[in-house]
Amino acid sequence: MEQSMTPAERSLALHKKLIWPNIAIVVVSLIAVFTLLFGTWFDLKAPVDAPLVQTLAEAIREEDGMEIDEDMIQLVVRDLDSEIGIKLGPIDLLRAGLSVDRNGLKAVANSVFHDLTNAIAEISEQILPSVLTIAVVTTVFEQTGYPENFSFETLDPTVFQETISLLNDQEPAAAKTEFLQQMDTFAQEQLQMEITPENRDKISDIFDEAVELMTKNGEFSFSNFPTAVSQLMKKYSENGSLTEEESPVLDENDDLTAVQTRALMSVSTENLEQTAGAIDQLFELMENPDDFIDSMDESTFALVRSICLSVGIWMTFYALLWLILALFAFIHIFTRNKKVSMWYVKLTGLTPFLLSVVIPFVAVALLPWVIPQVPAITILCGGMTIASAVCYIALWLISIFWCHPIKRRIKHPEAYSMEEDDEE
Repeated sequence: MEQSMTPAERSLALHKKLIWPNIAIVVVSLIAVFTLLFGTWFDLKAPVDAPLVQTLAEAIREEDGMEIDEDMIQLVVRDLDSEIGIKLGPIDLLRAGLSVDRNGLKAVANSVFHDLTNAIAEISEQILPSVLTIAVVTTVFEQTGYPENFSFETLDPTVFQETISLLNDQEPAAAKTEFLQQMDTFAQEQLQMEITPENRDKISDIFDEAVELMTKNGEFSFSNFPTAVSQLMKKYSENGSLTEEESPVLDENDDLTAVQTRALMSVSTENLEQTAGAIDQLFELMENPDDFIDSMDESTFALVRSICLSVGIWMTFYALLWLILALFAFIHIFTRNKKVSMWYVKLTGLTPFLLSVVIPFVAVALLPWVIPQVPAITILCGGMTIASAVCYIALWLISIFWCHPIKRRIKHPEAYSMEEDDEE
């Protein structure tokens, strides 16, 4: 029957065969539009675990010559298993760039730093039992020194887990009582020592000071742990008996107990002050990004806002190309000519995935080769651009194996007729 068709009728029949491919193109394109426009482009995650911390410690030791107690480090990171991540999408940047005031930028900053703050709280909660263990051990052996063949690896910090739970429940008084009770048990069972009244008072004071530093506006938060460490570092640099020429070893007459030194590593006073200051600035920004944004002068705010707007528009551009393809494919379902041009999406459709996933992953992987001082760190790159990349591959498959054979027959009707004759 098809042999009796006129060329026009055969062409119309072939065009009708493009209806379902066009519908598929519409579906694929709309999925890409929604993922690129409303999803996250940059979803970067860095696992924070024992291998990472040990790698960083090794890099610090090689670069700055710091003396780091690996035995303590291994105890602290033994149960560490978390990750730090940042998520960012075009809607966030457009909101910041198009806002007439600073509220849009504040919303983006609060969203980004909220995730970081939660990650830091989780990390601090995981390592705090080990930190408390080190506090007890270093204070108990401050005067006598460590026993022969002593190792932190043999210690079990889970005895202080209930203390952490009570702190998490906003019960600092009960947590302190529990801590002091478990401290006696820990010393007797794992150290074969009795806590002297003097050491008990020292540890109690350290616990109170740490809890106070980690409490803001009447609420205890593990996210304040790095700030507490920073303050202890400052106190050490001010009260410690070190000078830049002296070896950073505690003396019996030092004002600060061993827990506030060995647990924070042995460094020079100048390095302590610089590190503490940097930590303070970072966590002040994380705790209250609104104040940081309000403190920007107009020129800086205008620059940041224009950058957010430019990047947001650039991200939206790729979603717009997919939207145009979806629109044209939908329109051509109802027109006589149902062929749809896809070259502009085929040319650019993979760019978001390359820029937000592939390039960051490769850059982080190659960074230690370019800058040897930078330790090798694993970065997990995700985001909804992966979905758009799948849509891009699907579009190519539809084009090659579905649309192209039909279009070829429309373009070369004589060859199509000859094929049909040969088949008979």
